[in-house]
Amino acid sequence: MKSGTHRFAKILAFGLALIVLCQPLAIRQASAQNVPASWECMIQPAGFLDILALLNDVPDSRYSDRLDSVSQLSIVEGEPLSTQDQEELEWSLRQLVACGNSLDPLKVLPLLSEDFRAAVLASAVYDNDLTGVFEAIPLLAPGTIEQGGVEELEIVDSWYDPETNKRIWAAVELPVDPSAEIDTPRFLVSLLWDQYLFVIDSIWYIV
Repeated sequence: MKSGTHRFAKILAFGLALIVLCQPLAIRQASAQNVPASWECMIQPAGFLDILALLNDVPDSRYSDRLDSVSQLSIVEGEPLSTQDQEELEWSLRQLVACGNSLDPLKVLPLLSEDFRAAVLASAVYDNDLTGVFEAIPLLAPGTIEQGGVEELEIVDSWYDPETNKRIWAAVELPVDPSAEIDTPRFLVSLLWDQYLFVIDSIWYIV
C-alpha cells in the first residue's frame, strides 16, 4: 500500500496539472465539426439509487489511484490495436465527450468502469454536487458550454495490455490553443470492454 506522503505528493502533482488544464485562455476555440454534439450521446443514464449503492461498497474510493500521474519513461506498450478495436476505441471516447457535452453526469458515469465510477463519484458526492463528476474526469474538465463544448480527443497511440487481453491503453491528447504557452496535455487512459463499448478504468496524466 502507498504511504500517505507518497499518495499526497501524487495528488498534489495531479491537481497542479489540472489547474493548468483548466485555464480558460488555454482552450482552443472549437470548430463545430470537432465538437461531438450532445445529441450524439447514446448512453442510458445511470440510476441515482445505483450510484448510492456503489458508493457504499467502495468506502475508500475517494483515494483511488485511478486518477494519478505516470512518467513517460515508465510506460510499456504492447501490440497495436486491430482496426475494429481502434474504431471501437474512437467511438467510445467520442461517446464520452458527447455525453459530457450534454451536461448530464448520469450519462457520463456508464462510460466508466465500476471502480473508476466509484472513485469519481466519491469526490463528487463528497462535495455534495453531482456535477463534480465533470471536474473529476480530466478529459472533460477543460470544456464548458461558454467555450463551445469539449472537442474530440486525439488518440496519439493505442495498444493491448502486454499482460492481459482484457485491457487496452491509449495515449490521448487534449486540444489546446496553439498560441498558449503550455505543452499539449497528454493522458494515459486504460479501458475495459463492457457489453458494447470500451469503458474507462483509469486516467493518468503523463509527466
